Amino acid sequence: MDNLLINARDALHGRSDDRQLEIMTRAGEPGESLEVFVRDNGPGMTLAEQERIFEPFYTTKEPGKGTGLGLYTCHQIMQQHGGQIEVVSSPGQGTTFIVRLPLATQMPAGAVADSVSPATPRQTVQYSRPSGT
Repeated sequence: MDNLLINARDALHGRSDDRQLEIMTRAGEPGESLEVFVRDNGPGMTLAEQERIFEPFYTTKEPGKGTGLGLYTCHQIMQQHGGQIEVVSSPGQGTTFIVRLPLATQMPAGAVADSVSPATPRQTVQYSRPSGT
């Protein structure tokens, strides 16, 4: 998740007006999935960029600003845990990454219950920096 947040922050770097970074979560029932949405109002990506965004060493950042391994690593971790990550973006319209991870049907022995329950409503955290700062 760190890489998604860093990329969203970096995408906002060039904006001089209203910068927005939104993180939303939604938990399903056990056996379904936890969804995390990371949305920014940065420059967005073309379809060609979206098709390559999870490839190792591919980056849309300027030389010296990224290794091209962050989103690749996120993608690999999601797959290893039975989840998935996708991107929705349009040039000039910002980008949304959607992470889906399966929820366990049972708590492992000795595990402490988390404070997030399936009944937890969608939670939104929004960051907006005033223009000029």
